Amino acid sequence: TEIEPEEEVNLIEDDIEEDFVEEPESSDDTHEVEAVEEAHFENDNEDQNEIELASDIESETDEVEMIQEDLEDSDEPLKFSDFNLNEEKFYIKTGSDRGAASGEYGPFSFDQLKTLLKQKRINDLTLIFSMNMKHWAPIGIFEDFETLFMVKTTVSDDDRRQFQRKPFVARMLYANKNEVFEGLCRDLSVGGMQVLMDHFPGGTGEQISLNVHPENSEHHFVADGKVVRILEGKKGFSFRFINLSEEAKSSIENYIASEEN
Repeated sequence: TEIEPEEEVNLIEDDIEEDFVEEPESSDDTHEVEAVEEAHFENDNEDQNEIELASDIESETDEVEMIQEDLEDSDEPLKFSDFNLNEEKFYIKTGSDRGAASGEYGPFSFDQLKTLLKQKRINDLTLIFSMNMKHWAPIGIFEDFETLFMVKTTVSDDDRRQFQRKPFVARMLYANKNEVFEGLCRDLSVGGMQVLMDHFPGGTGEQISLNVHPENSEHHFVADGKVVRILEGKKGFSFRFINLSEEAKSSIENYIASEEN
């Protein structure tokens, strides 16, 4: 039996509402501050630390500029009418739209997005992504948003210049190896992750191989692992890595570090 859009949306109410609660400062942040304070008083290493810090800042600035140029050089402005709205699936990312910790959810149909907006669980600043998009983008940035959603957008010119890079995407061949399944990765660590997808065909305990972020040479890796939990409605699964290679660990750690910056 198919779940109606409003019933499906209700399944994520608790998850999305948790984003309104700010997370306490983590112990990792505290350790980082302490490390910086200690380095400040290490006179022998002070010059080297300044050089490394400048290098990190320059590297991060270059990365932001490259992504901004890519966004500015992107094709046409985003329009929902360019998608097949009967089939397209969208992921949402809350947090920046409400001043809270970020969280990814989905996928949702276009009708479910409209229901979420109507119920005020998302707003025009909520980021959305589909496999046919280059980046996360505020839903209110779409040119036909007001017409289709019957809501006035509050997206400003500054908001239109804000974006977040493409999330980690996992691809896998399953069963007869004739069909490719794609999902969005969240809660990524060197121990495992969750993969959100429209319908996961497998079950708990199965071992599968994932090709993660194949279009990104910097953070791409292939990993084997075990499915340890199926998400409600088979909308994805929790995945524990098995014998993760050092190259894959490095890719994950670099990605996590870049997200924290």
